[in-house]
Amino acid sequence: MLKIKFWRIENVLLMKVLEQGNEIKRGDFKFCASNGIKVTSISSPELTPAFINIRGRAKEYDDSIVPRECINAEEAKAMLARYIEAVKEYNTSLLRKSNDKDDIEIETVIAE
Repeated sequence: MLKIKFWRIENVLLMKVLEQGNEIKRGDFKFCASNGIKVTSISSPELTPAFINIRGRAKEYDDSIVPRECINAEEAKAMLARYIEAVKEYNTSLLRKSNDKDDIEIETVIAE
């Protein structure tokens, strides 16, 4: 399961990975959401137009808050919605794989 805190300040998005489940292999994980956003674990947290890079091989960056600057506030709002949708879709996919649905709690933390 993923818990990620997102902030939006005007045209800037910020992200911090709060929790990353053990089912995610650090440095070797890829999930592609239906909206095209890819959630990956490669090196360190990062936001790009097409990717949410979560905790990876570079453990010293695990608690980093990472920015993504958009052209304007409207683009930032749209990107934030896409990122949130991708995280929710990943967490929902865990429910489909689990026989005991009571053990998995879905939560995306949003602050604007």
